[in-house]
Amino acid sequence: MRLLCSLRNGIYNLCIWFKVIWYDSPHDYHYFFVMLRKKLFLMEQFIRVKGCHEDHIEDADNIKECIRLLDKIIADDYEDMAVIVVDIRDLFKIIDNNILGWWD
Repeated sequence: MRLLCSLRNGIYNLCIWFKVIWYDSPHDYHYFFVMLRKKLFLMEQFIRVKGCHEDHIEDADNIKECIRLLDKIIADDYEDMAVIVVDIRDLFKIIDNNILGWWD
């Protein structure tokens, strides 16, 4: 039974991650942000809908803020490189301050 669940989950993961992995480039930081966005998007949906810990809505909102910053970073519409640096710093500050609580 455990093998069947693992197989089903693995196939599901392959399907939802296939497009992201297919277009990944090992020399491009852009796809690091694309993969991080995908992971956070999946986590945000799960935590918002099925979260069972006390602050799950607040955690989902923090993750959504990370996704918003990632959308800006991925779009790469920056005139000034200093602004992208600030957005990346803000993104990882939110992650640094909250990530251990997102797994509860």
